[in-house]
Amino acid sequence: MRTLNRPVRIAATFHAVFHCARFRRTSSHIASGQRHRAEPAKPYGTIDASGNALQSQFSANGSGVLRTGSATSHRVATDGVPVHEIEWSRRRFSINALPSLLKIIRKLDPDIIHAWGHSAQTTLYLLKRFMKSMPPVVWTMPNIPTVTPKSGFLDRKKTDMVKKAVAMNPHIVYPTTAIAAQYRRIGFSDKNFSTIAVGVDVERYKPDEKLRAKLRSDLKLDNKAYVIGMHAPFIAENDYASFIKATAELIKYNPNVYVIIAGRGVQRGNAGLMGLLGGGTLASRTQLLGEWSDLSMFYNTCDVACSSALHDGNAMQMAVAMLCGVPCVGTGKGAQGEVLGTNGIAVEPGSPNGMIRGVTRVMEMPADRREFVIKNARQHALANYSVQGTVEKYMGLYMAMTQVYEASIAKQAKAIRKMA
Repeated sequence: MRTLNRPVRIAATFHAVFHCARFRRTSSHIASGQRHRAEPAKPYGTIDASGNALQSQFSANGSGVLRTGSATSHRVATDGVPVHEIEWSRRRFSINALPSLLKIIRKLDPDIIHAWGHSAQTTLYLLKRFMKSMPPVVWTMPNIPTVTPKSGFLDRKKTDMVKKAVAMNPHIVYPTTAIAAQYRRIGFSDKNFSTIAVGVDVERYKPDEKLRAKLRSDLKLDNKAYVIGMHAPFIAENDYASFIKATAELIKYNPNVYVIIAGRGVQRGNAGLMGLLGGGTLASRTQLLGEWSDLSMFYNTCDVACSSALHDGNAMQMAVAMLCGVPCVGTGKGAQGEVLGTNGIAVEPGSPNGMIRGVTRVMEMPADRREFVIKNARQHALANYSVQGTVEKYMGLYMAMTQVYEASIAKQAKAIRKMA
């Protein structure tokens, strides 16, 4: 692909979605600069590394806009991209935010505007009428559409505005084909779109016997212990009830089975969780690690990784487990089903018996079969869920759209010269 003779200015308004803890931070920022030569993106320890790594491809002569205290803003600033804050969120709101954002966009004069999430997309729609010309626009859609039976008035209105904003003819990027199908069901076009998966840092997540031995030693688990792990916040959508019922049956008939679980709300003080565990053998063989941040150590400690999620939010947890060389059993829901594919075991949502059958299949695998599954799953994750690959796809999309846009401008200029 040929490169342009001048820096490419990319304005990006972000709505960052953090998958490992399944919570959202709404922010908007603009980043511009010259594309670096091809080189690996800087590694980050979070699953939302794609947006951060993309920003690290921009040089320090850009400008950014992010809300106060955003974790993403600190990472972007660390890479040398200047950060400007605007008060454009439910917690901090100012009527001067939009004029400030418009002023920065006019000063930057971007070649591409990239809007991540519904908040950024509706903001861009509101600003369009005040812009003399609109450069090519890229949208990256949230992993989970906001319109559900439980959605509030504001979320519904926001989605209605996003549907209207499609008239800007953006190039829409979906994280999975399942998410793309969900958006098409609510009226989005099946034209002018790409599918670019969320990436994880493949350099950080890999099999590591030292990490496995360390955490097992800390948890007082010997080499005979067969460890079942799940990393997810304790919320209804993650269906801890089904997972715990399944592990209770497995522990009943397997004296070497132990369970480790981690995530927000996974602690002894959680009455709901302790009620599920009870006070018997299950509770004594289950370790609650709380908000455990070292995913590599967590999954390397496990013999099988599980996800009983009723949504797409834990899909990248399965990808991380695969990279760490751990067989995966999870509900085959949407994006999570795509990650598992033929390289994990997909079970029906809300079924303890399904989870029991899936884990039992892994436990009964011969050593050579287990090694084959682990190898194929890791290759699958490396090929499809690498943050480096995600960045390359986005940069390729930027360059292709910029070249088409510049060719169109040149054609118009030529036509005007002929008329003169």
